[in-house]
Amino acid sequence: MPHPYVLLYAAVPLDGHLDTRQGEARLLLPDKEDFDRAGSVSAGADAILVGAGTLRADNPRLLVNSPTARLAAGGPEYPFKVTITATGDLDPGWKL
Repeated sequence: MPHPYVLLYAAVPLDGHLDTRQGEARLLLPDKEDFDRAGSVSAGADAILVGAGTLRADNPRLLVNSPTARLAAGGPEYPFKVTITATGDLDPGWKL
C-alpha cells in the first residue's frame, strides 16, 4: 500500500470481555491457530501498540514467532513496541 495505514487486530471472546477479572489468570488465546494468526499479524507490523493498563495487568512479551523472517525481509528483528499511557507511570521491570 502506498499510504501509511493502521491495522487493528483483536481476538474477542463470545462474551465480549477482553480481559479477565482481577486476580484471575491472564487471558490466553484458545488454540494454536489463533496464536499463529496473531503471530503472523504481529510479524508483519512495523509496531505493536498496547495500553498501559494491559502492561499493568498482563505484562505481555510483544514478540513475534519469526524474527529471522523479518530480518530476511529487510526489517528489524522485532516490531517497535508502543505504549499509550495517560500518566507515564511505567515500571522499568516490564517487558517493553
